[in-house]
Amino acid sequence: MGKAVQAQQDFWFRNDDGSITAATFMGAQGSNQSISVDTKFRLRVLTEETAGGTGACAAHLFYSYNSGAYTTLTGASTHVQEVDDDNSIADNASSGASAQLTYAGTYLAGRYSDDGAAATNVVISSQYTEFEFCLQVIGTAVANGDTIDFRVYNGTTALDSYTVSPRLTVVKAAAAPRRIFITHS
Repeated sequence: MGKAVQAQQDFWFRNDDGSITAATFMGAQGSNQSISVDTKFRLRVLTEETAGGTGACAAHLFYSYNSGAYTTLTGASTHVQEVDDDNSIADNASSGASAQLTYAGTYLAGRYSDDGAAATNVVISSQYTEFEFCLQVIGTAVANGDTIDFRVYNGTTALDSYTVSPRLTVVKAAAAPRRIFITHS
């Protein structure tokens, strides 16, 4: 077996409203979403080994704010952060015995992360896997209409290719206008 060639192939945004297998999905598979600030949501990303090689993937999620450079996404990132889900899913739990995304090929269970990294390496060989992350856009750091793109890296190294990069568009309500009342006596 040769070197693994890893590609990010698909994604699906999810609501943070259930377990790994029961949470509902937002929109269609592979569709970008508009997401309100300060609301927890999940992102499930499908990666695949495409060349018949064997290799490990220590999945870390990176993000690009308004088409800037990609940077590591952690629990202390500026614009979007990994956060604990509301459903008591253990960090580094299996992403499920069966695939949640529709894709052809042999599925290998990936990992769930809410702390910045999927700690367990998943060995893939001509297989695909799904990594899921719980996230929240930080309302004080973004503006309405800003965009955030996501990519899975193997540790700190970009995958070999990205067929897709999920994008969310920030939804942030405008601040209420300030009103001053003057009364006359």
